[in-house]
Amino acid sequence: MSGHRVLKASILALPIFCASVACALAQQAPASEAAKNLKPVTNEMLRNPPAADWLMWRRTYDGYGYSPLDQINKDNVKNLKPGHERDAAQPAGGGLADVAPHL
Repeated sequence: MSGHRVLKASILALPIFCASVACALAQQAPASEAAKNLKPVTNEMLRNPPAADWLMWRRTYDGYGYSPLDQINKDNVKNLKPGHERDAAQPAGGGLADVAPHL
């Protein structure tokens, strides 16, 4: 009799399992256009990164951190404004100290 109950429970649970899997698959986000255009990073790209790419911390293996980009220069840097600010004395999260930044 016990085996019959297990079989009956399994048969009844199968549609619920299938519906759960279908819901999980339906919630997966489709690949964005940006992701479709990604190219693998090669060793040569890491040794000599393109000007617009920061493929690693400090941009190059020597850690120089210099940006060859020229959109911000000494003439227009005064026009920059903060994009985000927060009072460091007031921790976020209802008074609990943050251990990681909120993104």
